[in-house]
Amino acid sequence: LLWPDEIRDPDFPALDGKVEVKPAELKMAGQVVDSMAGEFHPEQYTDTYTAHLRELIEAKLAGGQGFTAVEKPTALDDTDDVSDLLAKLEASVRRRREQSAAKTPAKKARARKAPAKN
Repeated sequence: LLWPDEIRDPDFPALDGKVEVKPAELKMAGQVVDSMAGEFHPEQYTDTYTAHLRELIEAKLAGGQGFTAVEKPTALDDTDDVSDLLAKLEASVRRRREQSAAKTPAKKARARKAPAKN
């Protein structure tokens, strides 16, 4: 819970103005909606958090060590499908970091002499 002084007023003047939507943005939004549309079948989904937590608790109760879960890395592909946009953005950021780390550091600028005193 938050205290009243921790909550800022929802005053966003930029939201009151007219917004121009580009055709590419509209297409992307349509793809997102289409990828998420469909019948909901809750039996298709499992609570992996609870299963992993129970497994960890049972391992610790048995006197063993716990374990750490490793996430599968995602790769950026060149499709027009934006249903997994977050994974694509994360992969893009990771690639940029690797590229910038591979570059050689910039040369240090030469120190300038102080101006002569009169």
